[in-house]
Amino acid sequence: MACRDWLSTLWRASFRGVPFFVSHDEEAPGRRLVIHEFPNRDTPFIEDLGEAARHFSVDAYLASDSADGQAAALVAAIARKGAGTLVLPTHGPVQVRAVTGARQREKDTHGYISFRIEFVREGAASGLATVGLAASQVFAAVSALASVASAVFAGTSVAGWPARVADAAAGTLQEAAATFDEVRTTYAVDGAVSATVRDAVASLADDASVLVTPTGADGAAAEQLFAIASDLFGGMEPADALRAIDGLADFGVSDAATGRTRAAVAAAAASEAAARAMRLSVLAAYAEVLMASSFVDRPSGITARAQVAERFGAEMSRCVGGLDAELFVALAGLRGQVCDYLTRLITDLAPVATVEAPRSMPSLWWAWRLYGDPARAEEIVARNRLPHPSFVPTTFEALVS
Repeated sequence: MACRDWLSTLWRASFRGVPFFVSHDEEAPGRRLVIHEFPNRDTPFIEDLGEAARHFSVDAYLASDSADGQAAALVAAIARKGAGTLVLPTHGPVQVRAVTGARQREKDTHGYISFRIEFVREGAASGLATVGLAASQVFAAVSALASVASAVFAGTSVAGWPARVADAAAGTLQEAAATFDEVRTTYAVDGAVSATVRDAVASLADDASVLVTPTGADGAAAEQLFAIASDLFGGMEPADALRAIDGLADFGVSDAATGRTRAAVAAAAASEAAARAMRLSVLAAYAEVLMASSFVDRPSGITARAQVAERFGAEMSRCVGGLDAELFVALAGLRGQVCDYLTRLITDLAPVATVEAPRSMPSLWWAWRLYGDPARAEEIVARNRLPHPSFVPTTFEALVS
């Protein structure tokens, strides 16, 4: 059994982009518990108030002829207001705020400056979040992801390689355009939106070989993908859009081939960069579609939130090392905002209860019995997929409202 090459999988440590080395780091998770003790009672009652603020303690150091200048940059990063991205070797990137930073130098270690820094994980953007505010934060996170995706695609390694490396990325862009057009022609899309998407898809397919050439990649390709995805899925019924997105979550994902030439490996990496830009655009549109979706009950909202965590988590797991740190943070930010929105929405949705009765009764009777409203008989039929409204089984589901 092969041993893991740990050094090749470590993240390059930094805070706000200022690099440093780490000799020791700690993460302190926990819960906020209130212990209630009562007279003449041996067992306490422990009240759980939620997760405690998560703290990180880092022993960092700088060792070089320019350690003093690097230390000054790190001090400035620690003292700056607001949250920043902390990257730790085995933890990866996380949004934090610096609490304290102790700079240390010893007379016998010139060129070596150490720090003891305390961080706390970034929290909610505001103390009180309404559904509307949470939704606006989702759209802001979508814009942030689009910006990062454009920069990441522009960094695709094609310069200095044979033309077939750039052709591989261009071909994947054309495949992405064809995939979007297939969705457009398969599902019902608003007429005006369909025409706009058709023209945008054709433009992307025609310009693919210009957007990726042997001299470099243009981030505008990712911007076009994001615009097409947003328009296309925004012009569909949310239910149809979610079904279409299901089939695109793993676009271009394949096991890395081995035993090939260096040029072939570079071509595969360039193709994957284009495929990832496509997947990111779909994830951004997915977040926007959820903002337009309606959830009839609490379980449906909870299911949607779990799917968000799973889909974004899958793409985040494909981020490798420090090169993808910014993208990882942008994906985590959007995932967090969508989950926060759904969590806030879930609290306003009715829970679902299981009703048990000694005998079968018509849905009309149950609608009056449960809600005092016969018009809700169809709701009971639809929720339980009943073949006939006159025969509701002795055990069925109903909204608690």
